[in-house]
Amino acid sequence: MHEFSAMQAIVNTILEKLKEYRVERVERVVLEIGKLTFLGSEQLKFAFEILSAETPLKGAVLEIVDIEPEIECEKCGYRGGIPYEEHEGYHLVLPVFRCPECAASVNVVKGKECVVRSVEMVVEDES
Repeated sequence: MHEFSAMQAIVNTILEKLKEYRVERVERVVLEIGKLTFLGSEQLKFAFEILSAETPLKGAVLEIVDIEPEIECEKCGYRGGIPYEEHEGYHLVLPVFRCPECAASVNVVKGKECVVRSVEMVVEDES
């Protein structure tokens, strides 16, 4: 269950950044998760709920935005989506993708990211 360790790193990163502000509470966290990370949204939300207890993140809404995979062909220049299927083994190693146009090697340009896009919070009044 790599979702738990991934979420632990995300929560720790957010909590470290929150130290720069006088935060009363966090209301929403928006994550962008590439589908090629093969991270499960429900497992991430469950881990977030557990890991955010007793922190300013407790009760925050976790919004996950899925990022579709996109590739670029090294040979013919194709750039676009690629068909793939969920497979248990992909949690250990990514499959080798080929261009759907010419079967050449490709670079994955989108779909492997895991980004905290925004954190909405209520901060203490400075006065």
